[in-house]
Amino acid sequence: IDACRARGQLSLFINRRLPDRARVAYFGLPELSQEDAAPVLGRLLRCAEEWCREQGVDTLRGPIAYSTWYPNKFVSRELAGERFPGDAPHPAWYTPLFLEAGFHVVQEYFSVVSEPLERFVPRIEAAARFARARGVEFERLEGASIPRLFPEAHALCQRAFAGNFSFTSIDYREFSSLYANAQVLPDALAIAARDATGNLLGF
Repeated sequence: IDACRARGQLSLFINRRLPDRARVAYFGLPELSQEDAAPVLGRLLRCAEEWCREQGVDTLRGPIAYSTWYPNKFVSRELAGERFPGDAPHPAWYTPLFLEAGFHVVQEYFSVVSEPLERFVPRIEAAARFARARGVEFERLEGASIPRLFPEAHALCQRAFAGNFSFTSIDYREFSSLYANAQVLPDALAIAARDATGNLLGF
């Protein structure tokens, strides 16, 4: 803070659930002003390094947001006139700042809006017909029937995301609480896909 005006921020935390929790800390919610980003980031990172040493941590990773989706990354280059809906909110000039500060890329993703929705929907319909022809069945769940899917959905997510970078496993009670309100939302709808033997493939 300079003259009662925030110049930047960086949150730090340790995820005690991860296998490497004793040696790794994470940062998230970075906020910088382009006019003085480099010196402010340098000062924030010096404070972060001091905190990490106090915690016995030797690695700092980020950005991590409170989501498993798009905000957990920086943009390395703009690939289209618009970003994918919900994609990383940080400006592209953040990336070289953090690289110059000593961070390196651990994973890269590619996302782009490739076609208008009116062209995309028919392709999804064709994919659904293809899946049905091979024994996949789709189940429509509405309102109070949605929670019936939770136990299978939780098990599927645990398997599907197990290998993802910094994935945190959660128990069934926490998982179900995240979706508990789905059954009371207006027009709540869930679609489940099952193979020929009834195993859940997706939802």
